[in-house]
Amino acid sequence: MDYKAVYDAGRKLGDMCGHNWDRAMYYDDQFTTAEMMQWDYATHRFYEAGFAGEDWPEMVQAIRYGDLPKNGQSINWAENRYERGVSCVKIVRQPEDLNYRCIYDVTLCERGKYLIEGYYFHDAGSDGEPLLVNAKTIKRLDA
Repeated sequence: MDYKAVYDAGRKLGDMCGHNWDRAMYYDDQFTTAEMMQWDYATHRFYEAGFAGEDWPEMVQAIRYGDLPKNGQSINWAENRYERGVSCVKIVRQPEDLNYRCIYDVTLCERGKYLIEGYYFHDAGSDGEPLLVNAKTIKRLDA
């Protein structure tokens, strides 16, 4: 999917209807409901961001414990719902961030520690952790 095209379509629709979802149905001729129902979570998030007038997200690398979920969303177990992306513990801003150590190095070590990459919309999970969209594994850090 061309995320830029979806984001731009959402942005155009948001501007046309004053960023009001209730009014959007009268203007949206870009995609059919059937098409949108086939989208994965990442595509929906880009469309939503464009519609809301959010800035284009950063592509970042981050540290995560455990394999990436197949559907692209972590689970908030306390509320029994999906998060708005994949949870990670630290966004890598400096090379030394790859040496980041925390309690999860002990408590989640059996899951593996990974360097991942994805789009960061500045969303946070239920525990305040950064969430990435369309995340991909770069490499395992503890192997």
